[in-house]
Amino acid sequence: KSLLRHRLVKSDLEDFEPGSRFHRYLPDETDGLKPNDQIRKLVLCSGKVYYDLLAERTSRGIDDVAIGRLEQISPFPHDHLLQEAQKYPNADIVWCQEEPKNAGAWFYVRPRIVTAMKSVRQVSPSYAGRRPAAATATGHAQMSAKEQAQLVATALE
Repeated sequence: KSLLRHRLVKSDLEDFEPGSRFHRYLPDETDGLKPNDQIRKLVLCSGKVYYDLLAERTSRGIDDVAIGRLEQISPFPHDHLLQEAQKYPNADIVWCQEEPKNAGAWFYVRPRIVTAMKSVRQVSPSYAGRRPAAATATGHAQMSAKEQAQLVATALE
């Protein structure tokens, strides 16, 4: 619900007209990032956490981290991830998610990221997110906010 009126979460009407199509993967098209060969990290994510990552990257003036969004996890966008591996040859790969490690997409996407990029280079994506947990939420707003800030910081460091 927090994104319902977010200023960055919008689409033009043309995006819904005949001839338009769904984008399975949204690459980072931010102006002001370093050249592709100087990007040190590619953070992959899906969903709302993207906006938290973007806000933190902007507020900290980070210009050597790209953020890519998987808008469709299955079928997995292997072709797009291959292009990203070619685009950012020196970047470490990180998967960032809000959910606990055992509840989100991590165990599904990790082997697919490796497979998608293996023809270009061997990658071992790292994880930035909450620890495994029996419940998806802590039940405490302050603790949840602290965990969210920590996972975003981990992804961008």
